[in-house]
Amino acid sequence: MDRQEYISYLLRLWRDGTGAPVWRASLENPRTVERQVFSDLESLFIFLQDKCSGTSSTCADGEDNNST
Repeated sequence: MDRQEYISYLLRLWRDGTGAPVWRASLENPRTVERQVFSDLESLFIFLQDKCSGTSSTCADGEDNNST
């Protein structure tokens, strides 16, 4: 059986500021309801890259399912 690994998040994006608005973001883990807020998209991308790079233990907050 192959093991499928994934992480689920609810992504929210919004513009903040006047003049030159900046995109803000938040990720919410639907399983734990833990929420991460990011001041810019670069921070969001760095977080996601860190979460999913390297070994599967890096994605320990994810939900693992066995495919049948």
